[in-house]
Amino acid sequence: MDHREILRHYGIRAQKSLGQNFLVNDEILETIADSIDITGKDILEIGPGYGALTEKILTRKPKSLTLIELDKQMINILNSRIYEKDLVIPEETEFTIIEGDVLKQSPVMASYSVIANIPYYITSPILFRFLHELENKPDEMIILMQKEVGDKICEKKWYHHSYLSLALEFSCETIEEICLVEKGNFIPAPKIDSSVLYFKRKEGYDIAEAKRFLSITSAGFTSPRKKLLSNLANALHIPKDTLLASFKQIGLLETARAEELGIEKWNELIKLIP
Repeated sequence: MDHREILRHYGIRAQKSLGQNFLVNDEILETIADSIDITGKDILEIGPGYGALTEKILTRKPKSLTLIELDKQMINILNSRIYEKDLVIPEETEFTIIEGDVLKQSPVMASYSVIANIPYYITSPILFRFLHELENKPDEMIILMQKEVGDKICEKKWYHHSYLSLALEFSCETIEEICLVEKGNFIPAPKIDSSVLYFKRKEGYDIAEAKRFLSITSAGFTSPRKKLLSNLANALHIPKDTLLASFKQIGLLETARAEELGIEKWNELIKLIP
């Protein structure tokens, strides 16, 4: 069955409250599945829905595929598709479906990759959860997200640095855009286009170093339109004169704003902040 036939056959209706939009372009689904090496690997798919991307992943025969889905109706449909042999699980693939909130899950695989076509509103929480909060972090992630968010992460066009882009650059050695996904490729069509981003995690994540980096950069972006000096002084309770001396030491102007600093300059500044 094609996607529209599946939607009709199972009476699937996207739930607006869950931010559901179903990607129905097979070429794009294949591109996403081909963007990482799946065969023989442990894969975690977040928000599989009725299994459009799941089907592509399974044809590449992962060692294991774990699905995390919040919507019980979608889990019932996935199980029905498996029962009707519309969704075929290879003999060599260990297959698991977990019902629940992905932000409350802690994967147990030693080494795994994440693939996610998720509602826009949980993009940032999922990225922070898997690339900063979890002890057992994935090796890599493929995430479909709102194009504007993807552009900000990649700092494309007119976008400057943001707290999100800096946090991800801190934890990742590679961040790349895989493809653009126009809104017409979804049912129902969202109001905006999407993009698929690839994240490769850095080795040697230092928890204490990360906590300090996130704490200070977050303070710097407290009021993005205000001067960085004021934001840091107010949030960290450090005298402006002390901070200004550090600014001058690394060549920062008193009028600098948080969005103007790249990760290298932030690291220089953080070393000087008491």
